[in-house]
Amino acid sequence: MDKEQIKQTRLDAGMTQAEYAENIGVSLRTYAYYEAGEKPIPKTVSKLISAYSRIESLLIQLSAKKY
Repeated sequence: MDKEQIKQTRLDAGMTQAEYAENIGVSLRTYAYYEAGEKPIPKTVSKLISAYSRIESLLIQLSAKKY
């Protein structure tokens, strides 16, 4: 995952950097560094973001279903 992907994932979630950082368990400053490309994104963080994105998509799909 690169800086453009991490930013797009956050934007797709409709969150600020602060909100997204809190949700993935990193400080705002660290997240901002990732998004700006000033720090490499650790594989564990990248995997967490990917999983978070998939869960969010699933929840959106489930909420759209009519029972």
